[in-house]
Amino acid sequence: MSDTFMTLIKMIVSVHKELIGPYAIQVANRVSGLSVSKDLATIDVQREEKVITGELVQEYKKLFGNTSIELCKEALQELLPNVTGEQLPEELR
Repeated sequence: MSDTFMTLIKMIVSVHKELIGPYAIQVANRVSGLSVSKDLATIDVQREEKVITGELVQEYKKLFGNTSIELCKEALQELLPNVTGEQLPEELR
């Protein structure tokens, strides 16, 4: 997994963890092929990064609707120089 996507996933989970606490980790771990440790130190991805990221965003969207998408986009701002539109799931473009 690229460092950029690991950072992106970590940022997305962290933003939601600020809102809902440890439950954000449980939500992330519901995504097939994604495993996130409680302290966010270890992130394991077993499928395509773009697909995993898209499914992660969708899991949080189920909880918070479009607010979640906007939170994810804000987290992404720091990574934009390193990530192209084609690398991102459609929800984050």
